Formats: sequence, C-alpha cells, structure tokens
Amino acid sequence: MNGFQKVLCALALIFSLNVQAADEIRFDKLGFYRVKGISPEVHLGNPLRNAEEVIKAYKAEPQGTSVLAFPELNITGYSVKDLFLNEELLDLSRLALTNIVEATFERNTEKPTSLVIVGAPYSTPDGRLFNVAFVIYKGKVVG
Repeated sequence: MNGFQKVLCALALIFSLNVQAADEIRFDKLGFYRVKGISPEVHLGNPLRNAEEVIKAYKAEPQGTSVLAFPELNITGYSVKDLFLNEELLDLSRLALTNIVEATFERNTEKPTSLVIVGAPYSTPDGRLFNVAFVIYKGKVVG
C-alpha cells in the first residue's frame, strides 16, 4: 500500500467514525496528533490576566488534543513596545508562565495530556531580550 492509499484508508476510517463526536475519537490511537491553535482575548501589558486566559482555554480543551499553540507573545501582548524593557512586566511574565506550568501539572493523567506552547518575552541575566515560544508539558518547561 503506497502513501496515498494509506491516507485514503485513514480518511475512510475517520469518516466511518463520524457517529462519534470528534472529541471522543482517540486520534492518538490512530497514529495522528491533534494540534489546535488558540487565540484567546489578549490584555496588553497584563501577563497574569493573559495567563488566566491560557489556563481557561487549556482546562476547557478536551483531553486528546496533543498540542495547544497560542500566539506569539500572547503572555504580554505583541504591541507593548517599550514595555518589553520594563522589569516589572518581565517579572510578571515569569510569574504568569509559572502559573501556566502549575496548571498543566494538575491535568488528569488518565488520558493524553496536551503540550502547551505560549509566547512570552525572556530576558537573559546579561540583559538581552528574546521573543520566546515556551513549550510546557505536565508541569515542566520542556523547550
């Protein structure tokens, strides 16, 4: 069976399962990853409120979604410009990330847990500033 035939068989299997709600299908058991992009409401310059939005979306997502991807710099908002150099904003961003990490640790482990990708500024000890995508899984920053 060539690659195209495998894809057709996989699609036929998925369509044959259409009697179930999509959230009930265990795509991971079929060899697929369910990836979802989420754009929550962003509160400019308010990392803690943005973390609440991420956590709310994470907890509302049915288990079985492999990856939840949030927008670039969604922890602070993209257009805060000079505030990226503000230590208070950077400290609040670190606290917001900690809150998200803790929320992913609490997830029920009976079913697959989602990997979460969020964007935030990161300041190195020598003062360099980076736009970073943090990869969080089961209570740890893994990338």
